[in-house]
Amino acid sequence: MSDNSTVRWLDRLAHDLRGPLTPLQTAAFLLRSGQVQGDRQQELFGVIERQTQQLTRMIDELADWTRIAHHRLLGATELCEPALLVDYARGLSGVSVASAG
Repeated sequence: MSDNSTVRWLDRLAHDLRGPLTPLQTAAFLLRSGQVQGDRQQELFGVIERQTQQLTRMIDELADWTRIAHHRLLGATELCEPALLVDYARGLSGVSVASAG
């Protein structure tokens, strides 16, 4: 990436990461004020939970992109027997080894 495109990309990233922060800050301010009770308080806790999950997804995606750029998306690989892979695939699909054979 050129310096200019890197700056534009980082600017966009900063913008996107700010999105969930505004509702988080507002919810925290309102909860701290002590003026919010009952259902409204539970609603604000829901806002905090949803926006935190959104930030987590965004950061996880950013981490995936970083791993891709460094060719580290997959963990360490190791050799295994093909029969083991077939048994594993059958187990995931719900097909028993006895009925598949």
